[in-house]
Amino acid sequence: MAVATDGGGGRNRFDIQAYAVESGTVQPSCDGLVAFSYGEVAIATSDEGGGQFTGCMFQIAGESIESAEVSLDRGELYRCDEEWVQAEGGEIEALMAAEGDWQASLAKVYADGRAHLFRFTRLGPSVVEEGSGASGMRFGIWLPDANDGEGAPSGPGANMLPLDWLDGAKLTVSVRFADGSSEAKEVVLHTGYLETTMVEENGVEWRVAVPELADGPDPSGQSTCYTLYGTIQ
Repeated sequence: MAVATDGGGGRNRFDIQAYAVESGTVQPSCDGLVAFSYGEVAIATSDEGGGQFTGCMFQIAGESIESAEVSLDRGELYRCDEEWVQAEGGEIEALMAAEGDWQASLAKVYADGRAHLFRFTRLGPSVVEEGSGASGMRFGIWLPDANDGEGAPSGPGANMLPLDWLDGAKLTVSVRFADGSSEAKEVVLHTGYLETTMVEENGVEWRVAVPELADGPDPSGQSTCYTLYGTIQ
């Protein structure tokens, strides 16, 4: 479902682009398909239950976007704040242990001493962004633990739901533009095999999913990956 209303300024358009958080790669949708890269998986546990920050992230791209409302009918949305630092082991641990509103964090350390820090914050099943921050704002898809609501898990990831739990979920993005027009897109989520490509970022090579369905798994495990993708209705 893609609905647009014309506020007198002409038809506006926006795109839902996948974001591969490990490589920093943005992948525009193609032929109505969004290819998520199942990447930086962080696990959170709490008294209320745990959950999985899947690494399946996306951003809204378009011109003159005034506000955006995003909702998910299964699981939740989350924010990932990233930071590059030049630090040693003890300093990195202190940074990751600092107080904040995030529920999980992790760090990737490189041979040259750089560290890429990730902090994950749950946003709930829907979020509204106003102003210039609405365009380019990145959101991820969060999964609850399998026993969420029935008691705390016995350990990090002990009761993780599979990515297939999201198969059939609906992601809705509604955008209002500065000229008064608006547009909404509904993305139906699926799991399956997608084609991949190699990208290089920060001196490291990464394999990311592209919006092209594969016939099945590549025996070598190199040219395809099993991940989440969405079809724009």
